[in-house]
Amino acid sequence: MSRDISSSRLVRINNLFVFLESKMRLGKPTPLHAVINGVGYDEGGKVKKTAMRQLERDLELIEKMCPSLRLIRDMKHNTLMLKPARATDGNMSDIGKSWVLPAAS
Repeated sequence: MSRDISSSRLVRINNLFVFLESKMRLGKPTPLHAVINGVGYDEGGKVKKTAMRQLERDLELIEKMCPSLRLIRDMKHNTLMLKPARATDGNMSDIGKSWVLPAAS
């Protein structure tokens, strides 16, 4: 596969940005199933495992492209949140790759 980003992936990543940015304004973490459904990762009858891998790859790309943003993953509640890099909650444990997705069952 080419290293170029396909137009369908660019559209998907843009939709992911828009979705997470709208949730960021609310200041609440978003459940992963809501991200997958809201952005369309499950379209075309994709199995959960495939949708989760696609989401993980897109999140990695966002992290590389936008160092001014932080993706915060709450493993306990299975949620994802987008924040500006300078925003902190006083708890620095959420910095870094805390958003790594669990293995799909």
